[in-house]
Amino acid sequence: MKNNNWYFIEVDELIHYFEELEVELSDDFDNVYNWAEEQNLPEEAIEQFIIELNCETEEEMLAILHYYSPDFMVNCGVKDAPDPTNRWMIPSNFDHKKILEKGVTYNQFIVAPEMTGLRGFAKPGELLIPAPINYQPPKKMRNYRYHYNISDKSHMPSEAGVVIGSKNINPEFFLHQVKSLSLPDYDDFSIRESVYFLDLISKFKLGDHVELIQFEYLFDSGQETALKMFRIPLF
Repeated sequence: MKNNNWYFIEVDELIHYFEELEVELSDDFDNVYNWAEEQNLPEEAIEQFIIELNCETEEEMLAILHYYSPDFMVNCGVKDAPDPTNRWMIPSNFDHKKILEKGVTYNQFIVAPEMTGLRGFAKPGELLIPAPINYQPPKKMRNYRYHYNISDKSHMPSEAGVVIGSKNINPEFFLHQVKSLSLPDYDDFSIRESVYFLDLISKFKLGDHVELIQFEYLFDSGQETALKMFRIPLF
């Protein structure tokens, strides 16, 4: 059933379908796509469903499904076009110039963690840099609410990061680090983005596991969506 950009995956029905199969489970999710066709679900919804479950085979999917409620909502709609002048979704009231005037330096950044249960393909220990909106990483990521980072060496995405310490890092140095990677779509990563994300990371303790979320801010002038960093409570 479709509700705007949302599709409802009937988990119990899918489990029953698996259990009634007379063929082997597929590593390519062939059976899932066949079931989706019977349910009039688009391929895009199933692709996003697989990403949300973070599974690699139908056998893994079946094991995971038993932990979910009877219904699972997945969003596979096309997002609104991002503001071309704010592709990192920084709150409009964030004043990076005041921070620069104070000569603030930071001593923390985030790297790819060991296994967290969240979707991630970066190698543990790789420096993580927030991805701009609508960035196309080598591996598909969830397309609603959760955001992700790109690693400096493998250029692979990771939803989670772990906070580690470092000697004094100023925004200019971090900006130079990002620019030196020659990542696609990072030409407009500026000193404002550098200050914003270093400042976000500074609010956490060493060893905290964190994630970026598209957060809804309410201002007198209206609602605004911006990236905010949260601690993952499981760690």
